[in-house]
Amino acid sequence: MRLALGQPPSRPSLGENILAAAELVEQASNNNAHLLLLPELFLSGYRLDAIANTPQEWVVTVTDARLQPLVRSAERHGVAVAVGAALHDAATATIHNATLWIRTDGSVEHVYSKVHLWEEERAVFAPGNRQAIVRCHDLTLGIGICYDAGFPEFTRSYAQAGVDAVLFSSAFATGNEQYRYDIYHPSRALENGVYVAVSNSVGIIDGSEFFGQSRVFDRSGRCMLNTPLAQSLAVAELSTASTDEQLVPFLKDLRSITVKPDYFKG
Repeated sequence: MRLALGQPPSRPSLGENILAAAELVEQASNNNAHLLLLPELFLSGYRLDAIANTPQEWVVTVTDARLQPLVRSAERHGVAVAVGAALHDAATATIHNATLWIRTDGSVEHVYSKVHLWEEERAVFAPGNRQAIVRCHDLTLGIGICYDAGFPEFTRSYAQAGVDAVLFSSAFATGNEQYRYDIYHPSRALENGVYVAVSNSVGIIDGSEFFGQSRVFDRSGRCMLNTPLAQSLAVAELSTASTDEQLVPFLKDLRSITVKPDYFKG
């Protein structure tokens, strides 16, 4: 499967971001990609206050007519899209930090809501309560968002379910977040023997500077794609035919260990 990572700078309106995503679908198609992965909350940009205070401008639904330029582009070019969005859940009357999956047949599905919300996000979004596995071009993919990558158990559960890759839409900013970004994703790939891909935001939004560097790591944790800040699209090929003998068999060798409280009695 050919995976395109998109990291265009965030625009100041929902409509402009949707059009930017639609243009990237065409670029992804020109690079023979099957799937385009876009950053966390890409359609709105990482604007928590705006999402909370003016949801009518930034929050979408799966049937939202404003999504149509992106939906039509996915249909026309034959490229599926996984895109971050602030999504209204009518059943619970809550807003989710979500991944929308736009198929090449024009259908739109809310496949995942971020389980591990980051600090300020908890005042805006309801947390998700399940993980999500999707199929694309013969590969099985797990879906995560940003902070989810910091929890080894999150990716481990996908690996134990047999996925080929875990895809993260993210919004990591410069500063202390950058070293964590450098650690999380190769670690999750190495310890689970799965591809890990991350599409990270670019631009200055509400005072935070997002640094891009969208990446793909192979099943040994080696970086096989690192997208420069100024580049809005890059493509990597993921294959189930990778050589298993190069992998450390962490899953096979994993043993259950119990720590007993009386170990600490002096």
